Amino acid sequence: GSAASLPEEVVLGVHHVCTGKSNRRAVSTAVLQSAVFATESMKQFEMGRISQHKGSEECCGNAEPMRRQLDQSREISKSLHRFSRKSIEKLSSICEWEDEYAEDMAEFNRRNSNESSDRRQERHAVSTARRVIASITSNLGSRLSRRGKESSNGEASGCNNEGNTFQSVMDTPEFLMASEERQMEMLIEESREACLKAILDHLELFLLETPNVTYEEWIEELHPENTRSNVRGGAEGTGIDHRFYLDGSDHRQLWNANLSGNRKFVSVREDYAEAYM
Repeated sequence: GSAASLPEEVVLGVHHVCTGKSNRRAVSTAVLQSAVFATESMKQFEMGRISQHKGSEECCGNAEPMRRQLDQSREISKSLHRFSRKSIEKLSSICEWEDEYAEDMAEFNRRNSNESSDRRQERHAVSTARRVIASITSNLGSRLSRRGKESSNGEASGCNNEGNTFQSVMDTPEFLMASEERQMEMLIEESREACLKAILDHLELFLLETPNVTYEEWIEELHPENTRSNVRGGAEGTGIDHRFYLDGSDHRQLWNANLSGNRKFVSVREDYAEAYM
């Protein structure tokens, strides 16, 4: 099962959070974009895993590895519960207000015939974020509804039950007493942690199946837009984005924290870092 193919803003969203150069809107939209990317990637990866191994328990004596893989898939699903509906709605309202502000500014710039390509790209990213927000809110609603039905029928696992009882940071006394700015920071932190957890779960599950792979092969699997050749999906590759080699790359750090066998440490590419400054 390949990861979902989503816009470039989604694929690289988490890296914008790590650069330290993003404003509040960029951080908010990047977190939400990364969240929906992780959600769709996990869903497709899990569906592909179940389809690939269907019936293998009986004919191949593969019961225990299959159980471990499904347990990890349940952990992936549980981690996505961290994107609480309330958190997303609050971030959504902020993005919506700033989207309208960006559109007003864009109209002003158009009247003055001075709109730059950066501004056009920024408005496109905000527009994409709004679609992402609507999508992930809808997906979470159906997931939570389905999970609740399973639990009431006695079919949900212990992991699922734990996922249903997850307490959002918005329900904590600390959040209620915090300033609006601090609340925003807490929501971003909660969502970002969940996104990173989902990416780590993808890495662990991917390495379980293909332990002797390279960092670039994992990036191609998780982010198909970064394929280096024209053989994957029939699309011409654009190469691995330089941000996957920067010091602040979460993907690089997660990879290096899970080395074993023939997998190699991925160093910071100083030439990339200088070009990005």
